[in-house]
Amino acid sequence: IWKASGDISPTLLTWNYNMLVSTEKNAILITFGDNDTYPAWVLQYAENVRTDVTVINSSLILLEDYRNALFEELNIPKIEEEITNGRMVIEHILKHKGERPLYTAIAGCQNALGSSDNLFNVGLAMLYCEEEANTTSYLVKNFENHILLDHLKCMVYIEEFPSAVERYNLLYVPGMIMLYKHYILTEDISKQEKIKDLILKVSKGSQQEDAVLNQLAHYEKLAH
Repeated sequence: IWKASGDISPTLLTWNYNMLVSTEKNAILITFGDNDTYPAWVLQYAENVRTDVTVINSSLILLEDYRNALFEELNIPKIEEEITNGRMVIEHILKHKGERPLYTAIAGCQNALGSSDNLFNVGLAMLYCEEEANTTSYLVKNFENHILLDHLKCMVYIEEFPSAVERYNLLYVPGMIMLYKHYILTEDISKQEKIKDLILKVSKGSQQEDAVLNQLAHYEKLAH
């Protein structure tokens, strides 16, 4: 119904697609709002996109009936004590998730999880790692093989809320800057130029433009 209504912007659907494909198989993905939850569910149930991923909204998980049904599906025991904040639930999931990798959406308050030091950007999602890992390899794989970027290069659809679209498009930039740094270190000139052009295009005219330019300049010094 949501998909057929046409109420979800194509940019937002693409963004949610890219969030889903930034995760590994059978991932648990914590989301923080309507825009990174419902479009992801639409893609899963209407388009069969990454149905192996369990999308958990950090607000809905506080509802006991929803939480218990979800935990049963994930083979996670119920929380018996009184829940006073969302962090308790996330810590319980981390303790009992087994081999399933855990991610959060890149848009949202990861600090509410109390684990921001353990979150690593892998594209359009943040991977939770308790130990130091080569997360750059995940980032490169996702941007080169999974994440759709054509809509950032050329706008073919006039969005109803362009400021919201710009805000979501800017969330690609941190990962792309990390990718740019990787290409500098590996001396891949062609890929450097392409990703830099895209970073400049997306950030142009935004409040973050100066900060982005400074970050790029900082990494370019590494090449000399």
